[in-house]
Amino acid sequence: GVNGGGLLAYHGDSTLFVDPASYSMLVIDPDGKVIRVIAAPRPQDAAALMGGARGGNAGFDARGRLVYSNHVNMVRTVARPGEDPVPPQAADSAPIVRFDLRTRKPDTAAFMKVQATKLVYVRTDAGMQISPVINPVQTVDDWDLLPDGTIAILRADYHVDFIDADGRRTSGPRIPFDWQRLTDSAKSALLDSARATSQRGRGGGRGGGAPAGATVAGRRAPAPVRVVAPSELPDYRPAFAAGAVHADPGGRLWVRTTSQDTTAHGPEYDVIDNTGKLVDRVAVQSGTTIIGFGAGGIVYLGVRDRAGVHLVRARAR
Repeated sequence: GVNGGGLLAYHGDSTLFVDPASYSMLVIDPDGKVIRVIAAPRPQDAAALMGGARGGNAGFDARGRLVYSNHVNMVRTVARPGEDPVPPQAADSAPIVRFDLRTRKPDTAAFMKVQATKLVYVRTDAGMQISPVINPVQTVDDWDLLPDGTIAILRADYHVDFIDADGRRTSGPRIPFDWQRLTDSAKSALLDSARATSQRGRGGGRGGGAPAGATVAGRRAPAPVRVVAPSELPDYRPAFAAGAVHADPGGRLWVRTTSQDTTAHGPEYDVIDNTGKLVDRVAVQSGTTIIGFGAGGIVYLGVRDRAGVHLVRARAR
């Protein structure tokens, strides 16, 4: 995107440029000229049309409706008398919305489970601070649009629900997967690692962090890092994490799983067809992520190596 905007494929060869600053969408023709301006569905949803952490995957269905999901929905709770106040919380579910640009009417196609970090108020010498409660293993759903505009939702139990433009719903079978059980000791190790990583990222250093209200590098230290109780972690490692799903031009879903290839020591991708059946498993090198597809079986990879992060074009086998 440019200046915080994002691009969406539109009718024919035209493109939509989403401008969250003005809550508008610019229709751009193949020559790069702006031919029309359309108001975004809702101001709070404009950022969800740009991709990335706020939902991504926006596009159009077979009826020309804009389809998107805004994962950032805040829920406010009023504390009862005598109780500590509760900061606004991110909702743990998000709607997938179909929005008709002509009638300006939205409808909710489905709901999906999304990542949500709990926030709490913590009393420190510097006053009340908002602190996250870290959960390193969240069980979520994910989704993408197939090329024909069908909504494909990958559920946490590892099957795909499909919703076409006419509202017909079908479900694929459970995908075979080697589920890894999380023992009590594995859960504790994950939480210890998450706590240490978060503390270092907030300036706590290697020693577990300074006490609340202490000074770190001339600044107030953040509130101590908190993690969820081990009982709040799932008993099995999820098959995938948020942002794992990409649809290719052939209507197949590529899912970055939590499995690792033992030879390449990199992630494995499950390839699922438009009926929800597993058709292939593909391993990529460590430090490599599939970020998109082109015509003719082209796969675009984001690669992190000694040279930094760069884009590589490859051909799917």
